[in-house]
Parts: sequence; structure tokens; C-alpha cells
Amino acid sequence: MLRLMIIAAMSLALTVSFCGASEESTVEKFDDHGWTDVDNFTKEARREDFEAESVVGVDRVSRWQCIYHGTSTCRRSCFFFYTGHHYTWHQAITQCKLHGGTLATIDDAVEDAFIGAFSYRQKSTMWIGLNDRAIEGIWKWYSGSKVEYFNWAARQPDNWRGNEDCVEIWDREKGLWNDRKCTEKRGYICKK
Repeated sequence: MLRLMIIAAMSLALTVSFCGASEESTVEKFDDHGWTDVDNFTKEARREDFEAESVVGVDRVSRWQCIYHGTSTCRRSCFFFYTGHHYTWHQAITQCKLHGGTLATIDDAVEDAFIGAFSYRQKSTMWIGLNDRAIEGIWKWYSGSKVEYFNWAARQPDNWRGNEDCVEIWDREKGLWNDRKCTEKRGYICKK
């Protein structure tokens, strides 16, 4: 049975290992010198563990946080969480480009649990890259990657008042997704 491992470092870094049957786990942090490994502790992880532990930096502008996941091949997904000044969805796209990423895609339940827990713990609703701006009800990632995973809140998406085309991670719903008017201002999540 594959196990999901979390490691939290004293720095603002996190790595989750869910690759193959490996029990090995590492923490990486990113600074001016690039990626470096940091040893710390491990813990079996579920969404509740992400919520219970302070595994992601609590400053208003956290550095890139990375998780490793996958069953047949190991992939690394790195996220940049910004909860300070709020931006429209389009402004968030520009901000992510400035940080070297794109407005976040969420490709599976592991990524979703990781960023949903951050949103809930920080009490911050944040933009992700999902939208149906081109055709109502046809959801696409801004990055152009294929949409293979959804995690909508109950009765969502609802296109309330006929003008909700962008998607946010909803802090009050423990990281579930909600469609929202693109001109509303939120924090944002980038991915690289």
C-alpha cells in the first residue's frame, strides 16, 4: 500500500512523498541558492493532517511549497501562496508570471488537499487557474493543461447572477471550489 508522507521543516518549506512504495521523504526549501534538502520529521498524511499541522509558512507571502506525488511516476508540484494584497483573477495571472509560474492547476486529490488545507488554515480565499470564460460550463485551466479533477463545493458551480467564470479555493468550505466573478479581488495560488 502506498503511503503519503509529510515532512515539515522549520523553514517555509514542505515536501510530500507519495511516489511508488518509497518510505523515503525529503523536505526541500527554495532560497537564493536554489533547492536544498532539509531533514526533519515524517507523518502519515490525510487532509486532516494538513489542517492539523503548521506545515506551510504562515507569513503573508510564503515561498514556493512543493509536494511529490504520483503512483507510477513521481512528480513534483510547487505552489506559491499569496494572501496579502488581493487581486482580480486577471491580475493574479500577471502576478504568477512575475513569480515564475502560472495561476495554479489542481491535477489530483493530493494537490487539492495540500492547497485546500492552506486556504482553510489561513482563512483566505484564493484564485486558481480554472475558468469557463470562453464557453459557459466548459471548464479549462488557464495554463492550457487538461482538466481531469474537480472538487466543487455543494451546489457549485452555480454561475450566480450569470457572471461567475473564474474559480477560487473557498476557505470557508475547507478548500472546496467555487465559481466567482473574475473581477472580485482575492489572494492567489501559482504553480510551477
